[in-house]
Formats: sequence, C-alpha cells, structure tokens
Amino acid sequence: MKPLTKILLLTFLVGAIASCKKNEKVIVNDSTLVGKWKLTETWASSGTLDTKWTKVAKGSEETITFNRDGKLEGSFVSGYKKYAIVDTTLVSFIKTDNTIQNYRYKLIDGYLTMSPAGPIMCIEGCGYKFTRTE
Repeated sequence: MKPLTKILLLTFLVGAIASCKKNEKVIVNDSTLVGKWKLTETWASSGTLDTKWTKVAKGSEETITFNRDGKLEGSFVSGYKKYAIVDTTLVSFIKTDNTIQNYRYKLIDGYLTMSPAGPIMCIEGCGYKFTRTE
C-alpha cells in the first residue's frame, strides 16, 4: 500500500471514530407528554385473571408534570427531577444522583398509562392511568 493511501485511510478511520458519540438518552420536547397529569386509576395484578383498573380515591390523586425543559415535577415522581424520552414507548425518570427508573408509556384516548420497566418492576404487573390537567 502506498504511503499516501495509508495516510488517507488512517485519516478516514480517525475521523469516523472521532465522529462517533456515546449513545446517550436525549431529552425530547414531546408535546404529547408535556404538561401536568393527574393519577386517576391504578392497575395491579394479584396473580389471578380478575384484574381491572381501580379509581383513585378523590382528593388523594398524585400528579406528574413533564416540563418542556426536561424537568419532572409532582408527587408521583418524588425524588426524580428529570425525564428523558428513550423512544416512543419508554421514558426514563432520573434522580439528582443519576439513578434511573424506566417506565413504558402509552397515550390512548386522552389518557397517559405508565408501568414500571426497570430496574424496579412489579412482579405480577401494575400500571398507572393519568388524565391531563393542564
């Protein structure tokens, strides 16, 4: 191989490697999640087939607010300060010490449903249903 070819190949490889970035979670200003949500129903399986959504007692509803700047607020997410949308079905809640809790989410008929997706999960399955308040 000629020296000039080696130099061009080496330059290309160094440029390609330098342009690679660590696969980081990116906060996306997803207008579908942005806003304040109120917990209205919960779902938990006891291991039987008889499972259903149960309304939250009036006055004890928890809230979650997804701000456009990636900040997270509300009683539902105590201790978590930021969020990052991983993809169209997964959102990460992030504490100040960078501890992450993932949730699967869906937006269906004006409701936001979420269920823990790790590292903390429900053994028999569980979920939370929210309605938008703002």
